[in-house]
Amino acid sequence: MSTSVLGQDSIAAKSIDEITKKKYDLQNKTYWLLTREKILPEAEFGTEVSVSLVDDSIYRIVCTGTNKEGKWAKEYYPLDGQLAFCYGSDDFYEGDGYKNWKGYPATEYRAYYKAGKLVHQKRDGIRNEHEFSNMLKTLPDEYTRILRWVANKLPSVTLK
Repeated sequence: MSTSVLGQDSIAAKSIDEITKKKYDLQNKTYWLLTREKILPEAEFGTEVSVSLVDDSIYRIVCTGTNKEGKWAKEYYPLDGQLAFCYGSDDFYEGDGYKNWKGYPATEYRAYYKAGKLVHQKRDGIRNEHEFSNMLKTLPDEYTRILRWVANKLPSVTLK
């Protein structure tokens, strides 16, 4: 399947990309958590969560795990306390169609948000457009739930 792009605000997406790339080199603390809790819909067998900080502010939260279909991952990047960007991928044990850079059957997406609203997205390998569109709408609330979960697990860490 070919790459699909939806959304007209590619300027906002580019700006978010530039900011998150600059912060990558500045991250100065990372915490890792492992849980059996079902903190995300994909999390059948548990989730590993890494929280990367830049000067006590969250730069990125990465959640990964496996389920009966394969391996999944979600990366959340906030700006000004709200979700600005989410990258998600699913690598499947079997299947046809889109293959990721590792050669696995996969889906990948990038979703960009401004003030809680989806402004731009890119996707590969998505088969159910309706389900995908609904999932994109839930990501800002999902990030808020993950952030609360992280704050509960790391009470001594100041998260801005």
